[in-house]
Amino acid sequence: MYEVSIFNNNIETVIQSLSTDKEAPHIDKLPLKEGLSMVDSLSFVLYANNPGYNSLFELTTKVKVTDTRDNTTRFTGRVLDVNEHMDSNGLFYKEVLCESALSYLNDTKQRANAFATTDATIFLMQILAIHNSKVDASKQIQVGNVDIVGSVAYSCNFKSTLAELIAVKDKMGGEIRVREVNDILYLDWLQSFSINTVEITLGENMKDMIKGKDVTSLGTRIIPLGANNLTIASVNGGKDYIEDIAASSTYGVIEKTVEYKDIIDATELYNTCMADLSNYTQPLFLLESNALDLSFLTGNKPEQFMLGINIHLNNPVMGVDSIYKAVQIELDLLQAYDPKLTIANFPLKLSSTINDLRASSMQNNGVYNNVQVGDAFGIRAVRSDGKVVTTLNATEGISIENENQKVLYVDVNGNIIANSGTYNDITANNVTAVNGTYTNIKAVNMVANEMKTSATLDYIKLHALWMDFFSNGSLEMQMGILDFFGAGIPAIYAAHGLALGSAGSITLEGSTVNLKGNVQVNGAALTSGLQMQGNYLFLTNGCYLECLAGRLILHANSTNYVSIGAGLMQVTENGVSRPI
Repeated sequence: MYEVSIFNNNIETVIQSLSTDKEAPHIDKLPLKEGLSMVDSLSFVLYANNPGYNSLFELTTKVKVTDTRDNTTRFTGRVLDVNEHMDSNGLFYKEVLCESALSYLNDTKQRANAFATTDATIFLMQILAIHNSKVDASKQIQVGNVDIVGSVAYSCNFKSTLAELIAVKDKMGGEIRVREVNDILYLDWLQSFSINTVEITLGENMKDMIKGKDVTSLGTRIIPLGANNLTIASVNGGKDYIEDIAASSTYGVIEKTVEYKDIIDATELYNTCMADLSNYTQPLFLLESNALDLSFLTGNKPEQFMLGINIHLNNPVMGVDSIYKAVQIELDLLQAYDPKLTIANFPLKLSSTINDLRASSMQNNGVYNNVQVGDAFGIRAVRSDGKVVTTLNATEGISIENENQKVLYVDVNGNIIANSGTYNDITANNVTAVNGTYTNIKAVNMVANEMKTSATLDYIKLHALWMDFFSNGSLEMQMGILDFFGAGIPAIYAAHGLALGSAGSITLEGSTVNLKGNVQVNGAALTSGLQMQGNYLFLTNGCYLECLAGRLILHANSTNYVSIGAGLMQVTENGVSRPI
């Protein structure tokens, strides 16, 4: 039925032959353990007279089990462990443990690779291409059959290719396996490996059966939680739970939380939980059965017990009559008609061991339209080309990265850091802006290093202590604390001279200054006005100003005055000058 060969450098050595010739190589037992999305294991014992005895090398020797009925491959993989023994009778033998080809994906690590695609098949092609680029041809795996539908947005974290692939599979569903056809390895990712149903019936082919019931993980009042702990209270009469009355009457009130982290609408959360309710309120059954595989007698291979196949289990004495899925098979391939089956009647999520199915809380994380939710990073949205990533979580805030460069960041305190942009209708407190175009801003306590009021040639530029007024691109006036001779002086300075006040109060016209309105100097009212003649400005109290050779001179009289010029400040009293 099954022939076993080993390969070293593509040289085949048969270690288990179907030939009845006593000189042909034979193995006494050939235990195989298979599990959904698991690395299968095969073990055997070789004696010193077997031609493959000295050709077993860990991780390099390939092992293949062929079903000679149709020449298909039941197991393909490599030698994992070899232990050599000598018994008390002086008999030498080796115990050999092998692992299936799915384990090849443990040989490579995925770096911080980010995947973003709307097609699960493309994701599989990309991640396998990275693996294949690092291993020799014998360990390369091609994309096989895929019927998983949905988007993938996933970032790797230096784990093995298999671990990263299992993580995505657990979120999207389905099962994976590696099979060999014409010496080429293919990885299938399918919702179900088989649609066939075989019968196991008490009194016909059922040898024994163990029925285990697990009530530790059920609940009778289910509390669904959506994104950010969204509950259904608003759409369920104030109750945040859904109660299974039949289960409550049997087991009493048992509350259980179920997470749907991708759901943001209370009605959708309620409907989704209602559809899944029986998965949470009914006990889980783990069944084991030893049964005769009648396909080896009838020759009808579709009736063979295979991993993932549907099994109609009928044992009226134990109250079992339903269809289950084979999640694990243990058998001796040399007595393949007598397998041990582990079966379950509920969806599989984690597949490393059967006990993982007894999780106390459902985790319905998923990837939809390139949006991924995870405990480590919060919410991550990836553009279809993978270049733009938006991340939101409760510890860091919101960030947008474009080709690995952070272009916008909002921390949990509301502080915004942006490289550039156009911002309309902003209402903000304590804004610090470096560059950008801002329209219709309503701000309280705004801080700006330099601000222009217009993008045209006519604008006002705001500085820390003064404003520049531009007309047609030319500086026409400055107002504020201006620099005069190294000192900051409040002033208004125009391109063609000093400008003070506004129309109707102070006017500079040619050589004459006219003061209008209620104007005072040192508290005394000016009634006769001021008169400027040539370089002199005469004040009503007898003082006058003189502009002379780049200096400004304030005269009290002809012998007492103050002179201010470039690099010079001095006072003259009674005709004697001294620097200030």
